[in-house]
Amino acid sequence: MDSNPNFSIVFFVSGGGSNLRFINRAIQHFDLPWEVIAVVADRSCPALVYAANNHLHHYQLRYSQKRPEMLRSLMPELQADLGVATFDKIIDQQSLALADFELINLHYSLLPRYAGTRGMKGLELAAEAKDVLIGATTHWISAKVDEGPILGSWQYAVDWEIESLAELQEITFRNGALLLLNTVDLIWRTMESTVDLNKPLVARYDLSDVEQLFSK
Repeated sequence: MDSNPNFSIVFFVSGGGSNLRFINRAIQHFDLPWEVIAVVADRSCPALVYAANNHLHHYQLRYSQKRPEMLRSLMPELQADLGVATFDKIIDQQSLALADFELINLHYSLLPRYAGTRGMKGLELAAEAKDVLIGATTHWISAKVDEGPILGSWQYAVDWEIESLAELQEITFRNGALLLLNTVDLIWRTMESTVDLNKPLVARYDLSDVEQLFSK
């Protein structure tokens, strides 16, 4: 595959950047013509350290919906094809409108169930409710929180009698990362017109393809 980057991605992060790390490793491992061109953080966090150590452009800025000025100033400068939002905060609509690219989100529940939760909180609520199914969803970011068009999902039937919350968090993280990879890949292939939109879009990667990326 041609490894000359022609698809640029911006990550918006607040914590460890696990999905940033996974996607960046996947780009290298599969020799994908993608590039993480910037990492934007709303605080000092391990994801910024990872970005610096891997020579990724990175920005730390103060952001809240009451103080959006720094993000609004930066948005028009980010010349990307896609944004991946893993902020712990919700990006306000005016800031989103200033971007020249669309943003997606990975949510750790089967939306619309537990919409509005952050991180693994949806899984914790599923554990409290003893939901039969847990999962993850990727979706376009829109004006209403977690209500943008759904791009993909993963679901898993739980046996709460034998599976611990810690085990399920790891299962959910790995399958969520895989879902994010396949979602970005389908968006890229659609933009590049390398898929027939009259046929069902098929994910190219499964867990066996990416297992080694989690151990790095």
